[in-house]
Amino acid sequence: MALTDEGDGLSAYRTIADQAGSYLTANGRVLCEIGWQQGAEVRTIFERSGWGTVDVLPDLDGRDRVILARNPA
Repeated sequence: MALTDEGDGLSAYRTIADQAGSYLTANGRVLCEIGWQQGAEVRTIFERSGWGTVDVLPDLDGRDRVILARNPA
């Protein structure tokens, strides 16, 4: 599990994308809350790190977004 917030910047999401797969079983998932303006950037970070297609979804309030990535390993 990794915790981050918008104040950590995009480098935090790079770290999660690079390291989270080693902690998950095949088809395990990563869920990150992101700022509403960061969806495309964070999606690109995960996809370039080998996560395949990444979903960007609204949270329950519809204000922020979440990234849902599945471990391809």
